[in-house]
Amino acid sequence: MTDNPELAAMSAGLTQSLQRRLVLCAVRWLIGFGIVAAVAHFWPSAAWLWWAAAAAAGLSLVTLFATHFLVQRRIGVAQTRIAEAERMAQQVAGADRGRED
Repeated sequence: MTDNPELAAMSAGLTQSLQRRLVLCAVRWLIGFGIVAAVAHFWPSAAWLWWAAAAAAGLSLVTLFATHFLVQRRIGVAQTRIAEAERMAQQVAGADRGRED
């Protein structure tokens, strides 16, 4: 399979983007859990916020990885389809050359 440079660049950029988004997610939830700690300290009846924040953080992380996986898979499918189209174009060009001879 020939490697399409544009799709390879997109895949590499996506990996860098994932790393950046993971760092931003960690910072966001560090701040979020700090706020939950402050609220739970001043209002003990709001201790359920820990569970809600943990669920939201987990869902956010799963969504982050799932999106990355799905986009990487779509890029792989596109690479496969492009390689197949190139192979078919070469076969057609070869068949055309055979008729000219």
